[in-house]
Amino acid sequence: MINLIEKFKELKSVGIYASSELIYKGLNWALLLILFFLSKDNPADYGLLAVLIAFERIVSVIIDFGQKRVIYRFYNDDSKENSEFLSSTFTAWITVSLIVLMLFYLILIVSGEATFFEIPIKGLFGIELLNLLLLNIISFIYCLHRISKNIKEYAKILLIIGFSRFFLTIILSISGLLVYDSYIWGMLIGLLLGIFHSKSLFKKYSISIKINFQIIKRNLLYGYPLV
Repeated sequence: MINLIEKFKELKSVGIYASSELIYKGLNWALLLILFFLSKDNPADYGLLAVLIAFERIVSVIIDFGQKRVIYRFYNDDSKENSEFLSSTFTAWITVSLIVLMLFYLILIVSGEATFFEIPIKGLFGIELLNLLLLNIISFIYCLHRISKNIKEYAKILLIIGFSRFFLTIILSISGLLVYDSYIWGMLIGLLLGIFHSKSLFKKYSISIKINFQIIKRNLLYGYPLV
């Protein structure tokens, strides 16, 4: 009987996880479809949005450098060093991401270009790079929910970000902003809401800015081959 209850709980968790992922991805596709129709009078704007999304996908892989797999591989429920491991991993992950993004931004500034694929570098493109940094923080939060097997909270964060980005982007587009402007600002607000909702996680796992070079070296050696 106990085994049946445990299996039912596992199936329920799988169902919550799968349905939240399905809804989140469905919202993404629906958003792109709606933005396509909203930009039918100016298809070049939608083309810029497509380039922006492709840019996000490429850069996200680079600044992730396999750290999600590192957490799943080395986190140990019974270890007393989990706080130090998670703190060092978070510190290194965000620091390296910030350095890479800032170097890229500075290169664009020094190059003298005013825009990056028609997006103003001194302004909106800086917000897009901030979004990429926030995406890594959200990825870290997702990892915490997965290792704690708190599927309900994982699904809640996913849906908070998905729905807030969906509606805010559409509202901003209807109000007159270009579709890629709306997408960037909608993403920013959605990610900030997700991070704000999850701030208690950092207290729960006693995560702070901490550097353990042995942990960071191991993480980098394990993570980079998986990029």
